Amino acid sequence: MKLPGSSHVITPIFATYNVLLKRVVLCYPDFDQPVKDWLPKHKVAAAEHTLPTIWNSLIRTVLDNITDTKVLKLGRFEDISSYIWDSRSKELKLILFPLEENERDDSYSTRFASFLRLNLYDHWPHPDLDSFIQALESAQDDPLKLQLITHPLIEDMDALSVLIRTTWRLLKDLTSLQQSTMDATIDHTKWGNNKSWQGFQYFDDVLNSMLGGSRRSNDAAGLFCFVKEVCAHYTENHRKRYLNRRGYHPVWIIKKCFPGLILAIYKLNLDPNWLKS
Repeated sequence: MKLPGSSHVITPIFATYNVLLKRVVLCYPDFDQPVKDWLPKHKVAAAEHTLPTIWNSLIRTVLDNITDTKVLKLGRFEDISSYIWDSRSKELKLILFPLEENERDDSYSTRFASFLRLNLYDHWPHPDLDSFIQALESAQDDPLKLQLITHPLIEDMDALSVLIRTTWRLLKDLTSLQQSTMDATIDHTKWGNNKSWQGFQYFDDVLNSMLGGSRRSNDAAGLFCFVKEVCAHYTENHRKRYLNRRGYHPVWIIKKCFPGLILAIYKLNLDPNWLKS
């Protein structure tokens, strides 16, 4: 499956920490512009609900490196636009993230969070991005770093589909604590028309057809069940090359029709009141 409208991903040749430079170095091929000129070309449109692949690649690469404990102990992040090396052949770009000693271990995350707010959030105030930045600002221990790596903003769509299908297995009845936790986490009135996610026409005919035949209740549990069905339906019909010829990924459809819902399910999966019941 593919994300409609996705572009070619520019992935780093390498990403490492250079002791002499005291920098985290990301090396990209075919990258002949300063970051301040390059980033605006990859701004996310307000109507989009997924990051461009280039942004996803950049964030994941930086995150993978700055969560390394050896790098964390060395320092902090600054504005990276001043640390661009242009090769004369215009075939190579090095992005250097300055790291200095004697700084708090968690300051790297707040620096990177500030960078994302300045260069991305101001143009794309999406709930997934806001949640990611807030988590980044609070990333002072290993569990939070793990949450960042698996956050819906940058997580692989197949993995998010698995998350949706496994967070709540329908064969298991909800306890009263789980039910109240779900209701508090998933505000079903945020989506649809007149506070009913069931009485709304979505962009996809197959989705509307499924919705018309759904007997799910108009509450958080009903909405959760429905998106689980969407994941299962589109995944299965993609395997059969049937009724999904456009190649829509079910997670992309859910993000477009129910923005913020996958984030809510992700938070539910981390809630101890949900997990311990």
